[in-house]
Amino acid sequence: MSVDGKIAIVTGGTIGLGLAIARDLARNGATVIITSRKKSNLKKAIHLIDKNCYGFQLDLSKKNSISQFIENISKDFRHVDILINNAGFPFKREIWFKKIHDISQVELMNILQVDLIGSFQVTREILKIMMKKRTGVIINIASTPAYPVIFAALPTL
Repeated sequence: MSVDGKIAIVTGGTIGLGLAIARDLARNGATVIITSRKKSNLKKAIHLIDKNCYGFQLDLSKKNSISQFIENISKDFRHVDILINNAGFPFKREIWFKKIHDISQVELMNILQVDLIGSFQVTREILKIMMKKRTGVIINIASTPAYPVIFAALPTL
């Protein structure tokens, strides 16, 4: 599939895998929308990507941030062709290195709010935009730190 002329959103597109995906999409002709909780990260990433790139602040743990993001996208862009849900709960050693049975309910809910619920809410709203053209691609990327937590806990069960 050619991405030339497509509009692509990459959540968490300012560092790591998200930045690499955003750079590749822009290099291949897509207009790329990257998101981050931090404006400073957006500025750096936009400079690195260099062309066809727009940055929006988005915190998946806050419903009003998601609403504002969707409102901005709807206002500023005709449609969305690609959504890559890459943003994930921040890596925090005090959480990710715990055994699964030591993770508190609050910590679990904070992780799920970003990795599951927030991504679902963005997907639901972007899907409404995609449905107007009856086309689109959605890619979900799982949170990498979750794997060590699960595997570290298994032998203790």
